[in-house]
Amino acid sequence: MTASSPPAGIGAERPSTLRLLTGRPVRGLLTIAFLTRTTAATLPILLLLALADAHGYARAATVGGTYTLVLALCDPLRGRLLDRCGPRTLLAMASATTLLLALVAASIHFTWPWPTTLPLVIAATLTSPPRSTPPCAAPGGACPPGRPS
Repeated sequence: MTASSPPAGIGAERPSTLRLLTGRPVRGLLTIAFLTRTTAATLPILLLLALADAHGYARAATVGGTYTLVLALCDPLRGRLLDRCGPRTLLAMASATTLLLALVAASIHFTWPWPTTLPLVIAATLTSPPRSTPPCAAPGGACPPGRPS
């Protein structure tokens, strides 16, 4: 090897980072991860502020704390359900969560009694997609043998 020749592999063309991130298996995973993690991060704060305005901070903290506790306890169960039933389950779970969160917003806007908001928040939490999405959940993702694709 002479001083003017580049080491092997440096002159070779490598795919760009953007191309890797927008490739088939990664694109779906990134989309799912972004949507589920954004919801999980912003919803407790938004619930607290909206409920505090309508019902006071003590009741808002009760609902927000319940949401966080149920989210933490049920995340592995939702992940297992997604593993067993496949990625189409994710769409149904996200649709149910959207509908239930719309009912939560209506209950806050129309100031329904706060005990009616709590079961809606728990149900929305139970139906929300898991935050840690397995690789086979992405459309076209690589599933190990024996798992639904």
